[in-house]
Amino acid sequence: MSALREYCNTEVRNKKKGRSEKRLYSRDLKIVARFYYHAKIREMNFAKVIDALSNEFDLDESVINFRLRFRQNELDAIFEESPQPHVLQIRYPYYAW
Repeated sequence: MSALREYCNTEVRNKKKGRSEKRLYSRDLKIVARFYYHAKIREMNFAKVIDALSNEFDLDESVINFRLRFRQNELDAIFEESPQPHVLQIRYPYYAW
């Protein structure tokens, strides 16, 4: 039996299906940070920011809009904080800021 087939048949893998709230929250924070970066630091217009995020996260533009509205408090907080790119680089070192 292949290693992949064995992995897929394990109880841990079959235990819980669905989306992890922790991972969704983490992804949403990254979307918020990247939105701030494109909109505030790079001064892109809204439509271009949404398009860039859609391509970056492989999500439909409507999903990006929904997640940003859903995380409005986090979005407001980052715009109030106004972190510089080097601060964002420390938080999310795997992105080009």
